[in-house]
Amino acid sequence: MARGPFDNAKHEIQSQGLADIVHPRLANGLKAITPDDKIDTVIIAGMGGILITEILSAGLTQHQRFPNLILQPNTDEFIVREWLMKHDYTIHSESIVQEGKHFYEVMMIEQGKQTLSRQDIYFGPVLSKQKSPTFKARWEKELERIHIILLKLRQANKMNTQAYDEWSQRYQEIQEVLNR
Repeated sequence: MARGPFDNAKHEIQSQGLADIVHPRLANGLKAITPDDKIDTVIIAGMGGILITEILSAGLTQHQRFPNLILQPNTDEFIVREWLMKHDYTIHSESIVQEGKHFYEVMMIEQGKQTLSRQDIYFGPVLSKQKSPTFKARWEKELERIHIILLKLRQANKMNTQAYDEWSQRYQEIQEVLNR
């Protein structure tokens, strides 16, 4: 548990005059939330997808199931989407923003069953349909990165390897999504 960010949040809440309605709590994951709180929406942002799913899984073991989630994983978005599908959550809205070189995906989720295809899991069921300029820029940047990897594998004479095949497949998949 990080005391510094908690203290910063408390200070910001007070400086914005929200101390009467926003009550920060310091805890590991969702442990500070009790059933008496009647929380209907949980926001988890600014960390990796693996950690987000660990926090949500730990909440489920404590019988914490929230009707709405807003998630913003910095990495491994596909892991979050897989977890959501397996635990009966539906992604009803997604957006992608860019800040400098970094891209951030935000998912708005509610309870309900949803079946996602492999492409939905990797590219986002909403994002891949909308194909915003920011979405295209994110995946074009990824194509450039994979192109460099493939070039280095070719230079190392490793074109007949599983790694080369997997990266080539990923490259093709991204191109298909962008060109659709």
